[in-house]
Amino acid sequence: MAAILLVDDDRDQLEVRQAIFERAGFQVWAATAAPDALALIESERPSSVILDLSLPHEDDGVQLLRDIRARFDWLRVFVLSGWVERFAASEDAALADRILRKPFRSADLLELLRDGD
Repeated sequence: MAAILLVDDDRDQLEVRQAIFERAGFQVWAATAAPDALALIESERPSSVILDLSLPHEDDGVQLLRDIRARFDWLRVFVLSGWVERFAASEDAALADRILRKPFRSADLLELLRDGD
């Protein structure tokens, strides 16, 4: 079973996405802050992370992406952002496997996750 980590400071979004992915057969962990996300990656070793960059500030998500790449370079990271153009123009964009514009349909995200497994 594929395992994913959802990272978003919006608890409502986390609950909805977690339920959708669990119903689709994924093992899912959720984190609302960078330290919790890093601890879960270390202990649970998910195959993918779905990261909303604003945690609650955009710099928090970007720093988490940097930390993930520095420590867990094997991990697939899908970045969700409402400011795709600005992020895509930054050096940090190369750290993400995919950059997806919010809002992004969970069904489309499921398809992306399944394609890599």
